[in-house]
Amino acid sequence: YSNNIPGTDFSLGADTALNQIVKLCDIIRQSAEGHTPRVFVVEILGGLCGYLTSMTALACGADASYISEEKHSIIDLMDCIYRMVEKFDTKKITRGLVLRSEGANENYTTSFINKLLTEEGKKSFATRKSILGSIA
Repeated sequence: YSNNIPGTDFSLGADTALNQIVKLCDIIRQSAEGHTPRVFVVEILGGLCGYLTSMTALACGADASYISEEKHSIIDLMDCIYRMVEKFDTKKITRGLVLRSEGANENYTTSFINKLLTEEGKKSFATRKSILGSIA
């Protein structure tokens, strides 16, 4: 199921996939308009390659992104939560976006990050999880 081109850093359809992911993340963020403050945790497919996640984070202005190429710990996750709580409490922001690459970490899964944000940020915001799958 891999469409990587041997001998290059390119992959067929990467640009199309990136554009679709950015559109979906924009739609997800727009769904928070007019609602209670909300943080969205979005998992992006791509195996152990964080390219799509990193580029989406840049294009969408994500608050945090986690990829397999950059190791992260519970301390990093808690730092993200503290920054999100501060952002929501002091700046009156109503939405946030956290991205996670499919293979970022076997222990800190999308569900784990969502539950951690839900518990630690419950006085400041609600959370929603979304896993973007293949569209064929």
